[in-house]
Amino acid sequence: MNIFHCRPFAVSVCAFAASALLAFSMALPTKLIMLILSVIGVIVGIVWGSCGKARWGRLPSLILLISCACAIALGQSVYWFDFACKRLERLGVEEFPVEGYVAERLNDTYVGSAFYVKTTEINGEPIQTKLLLQCNYRSSLQAGDYFRITVQREAIQEEDQLYRLSDGCTGYVVCESDDACRIYSEGEESLLIWMRRQQLRLSERLSSAVKGENGDLAAALLLGDRGKLSGDTALSFRRAGISHLLALSGLHVSVLMGMLEWLLRRLRLPKALRAVGVMAVAAAYLLLTGMSLSTVRSVIMVSVLYLAFLFGASYDSFTSLCAALLGILLVSPYAVTDMGMWMSFTATAGIVIFLPAVNDAFEAGIWKRLPYRLVKLIRGIAVALAVGLLANCAILTLSAFFHGEASLFSMVATLLLSPILPISLFLSICCLWLPSVGILGWLCGICMELLRQTADFFSNVTNGIVLLDGSFTVLLTVALTLSLILCAVCDFKKKLLMQGIPVILSASVMLFGVLDKPPADQGIAVSCISNGKNDGILLTERNGAVFYDVSDGSTSFLSLAIAELKHQRCSELERLVLTHYHPQMTNGLDFCASHIKIRHLSLPAPLTDEESAIANRLREEAELHGIQVTVGEETATFETMLRPISDGVERSVLFSVTVNGKRLVYSSGAWFEDALLSEEARAWVLSSDYWIVGAHGGNTLAVPQLLKEHPSLTEVIFCSPEAAKSCGAVSLPYSCAVVNSIYRFFLS
Repeated sequence: MNIFHCRPFAVSVCAFAASALLAFSMALPTKLIMLILSVIGVIVGIVWGSCGKARWGRLPSLILLISCACAIALGQSVYWFDFACKRLERLGVEEFPVEGYVAERLNDTYVGSAFYVKTTEINGEPIQTKLLLQCNYRSSLQAGDYFRITVQREAIQEEDQLYRLSDGCTGYVVCESDDACRIYSEGEESLLIWMRRQQLRLSERLSSAVKGENGDLAAALLLGDRGKLSGDTALSFRRAGISHLLALSGLHVSVLMGMLEWLLRRLRLPKALRAVGVMAVAAAYLLLTGMSLSTVRSVIMVSVLYLAFLFGASYDSFTSLCAALLGILLVSPYAVTDMGMWMSFTATAGIVIFLPAVNDAFEAGIWKRLPYRLVKLIRGIAVALAVGLLANCAILTLSAFFHGEASLFSMVATLLLSPILPISLFLSICCLWLPSVGILGWLCGICMELLRQTADFFSNVTNGIVLLDGSFTVLLTVALTLSLILCAVCDFKKKLLMQGIPVILSASVMLFGVLDKPPADQGIAVSCISNGKNDGILLTERNGAVFYDVSDGSTSFLSLAIAELKHQRCSELERLVLTHYHPQMTNGLDFCASHIKIRHLSLPAPLTDEESAIANRLREEAELHGIQVTVGEETATFETMLRPISDGVERSVLFSVTVNGKRLVYSSGAWFEDALLSEEARAWVLSSDYWIVGAHGGNTLAVPQLLKEHPSLTEVIFCSPEAAKSCGAVSLPYSCAVVNSIYRFFLS
């Protein structure tokens, strides 16, 4: 199947998208060189097409189209990513005033509030852009408020950069005091802000009609409002491989617009009015649900379909898909960084490109001999299976390369829940119109509970998440990608047979992902993790993993721990142990629980009112994610000792973990400065087999002397290079190691 045959528009759009994607990863000089080459290609295409013997033949026209597409994509990338995104850096000051209005209030945490703001003026210059504003206090700003505020520029953390860029956010600013903010006018509404408020109002109405977590799920499925959906439910859908059901997409739009089309036909409205009515309702639904990129794609494709229907023209699904992609990338260049958008388009392309071969197979002679109703039934089942299979094959490559994992039960769960989703959406609409009819809320709640329980069941299956970062698995994934491209662009005679190759390769990728496990005789893996400021110890075995956190809750550090967990072929954490409290840990827990399954959270006993407040907030956060919480728990294998806070000095941490008869002791901070505390701490260190000298908390002046007194130590591990340097002159009878991000060893 040659998807580009007689589709010059599709060729140019694919060239545009490929150039935009590649340009994002290029340095500015490379972009400029490629831009010059593209302009030369445009000139060559124009000259060749104008002066050649066969004027504007196929080849010069194709060169001109592709060169124009590449030049526009590269020029757009240079402007947005190399100039617009660096406006704050070019100001040359760290503190400056910002004037604008609040586009969206993101969240409130223990340490403050966060917003997306649209600026009209920055440091006296008329700059219109979108910024992430973090107020380190509980701010009274609301969506629509026009304000002036003095802020400090901060760098967006590396793991959040793509996510923020995909939202069109070009910078991150922080305000420390409410006195620095002045509100000029309150509640001024643009159309989008007004629609957002209507979305929240309808979400409240639906949630109150359906009740509880099921009501929040109904609001997420119908209206795209996932703000109140618990983290546990969201993670269950993601681990089960059906998070696409939560993201408003073609499935939701087609179901809703199909219901509307059926209603308009019943009312016997003419074809023109039906087409205009469906497009108008689709556009309103797009605005109401927040204009997510997958919804934009679906609404554009539906609109192209009805325009073709209205004007009596033929409809081509792949051209329609390309039109949606071009529209999104032209209007929102930052969308090129949105992985959700690429997965949505890839899944749809897999269905649009390969499904016709499945339909064509039923046109063969053998099927014509069977009863029509039987063939129709078999065909419907085959198409339903093929849609799920083709979409999963297409996005498996992206899941492998960008996430390094995939759900083993994604297709099964999707097939089970797909028939329930239209019923759930229909009942949700009925609950919105008739919230006082209790039977509707009860029926909708049953459907939502069935969706939640199915997602929870598949997410909790042992080894349900397959990690796809093994070397042989990566090779198979590359082969799968090449086979998909060849099947799409080459015109094979036996199309259905050739499409079996990507399916077989997809199954092979998943199979080798399941079989790719560490050897059983290695014992328990111990991973010491440090970024020079925060530390952690990860213990991994076949039955689960435990992480001991000695950090300030920084998401950049916790992302290291999550990456190491996946490196050890684990997709969930049996227990997360916090050794001490930090206000930012509430954000850190939310970050961890959004990426991996955490079953238990162990908290130290709080000693101050502030720590009690943080502990309560952590309990609330853990409850949202379905995590069991214990406080002040110590066992025979885990003991901790905390140095009390005095004069504002951060608490020091000392704890020991016994693994396979070996005792690991971690120490950080000023334990050995105080003579009273030093004696007990010294006894712990001298009884250890492995001593981990932490970077968190600083002081390691007493380390060299203790090393001399501890001849039976198997190994000392320095999380801080400075601590290792202080012991450089000490002659030690055992091995030493310095943690460079991650240091691993095994205890058999």
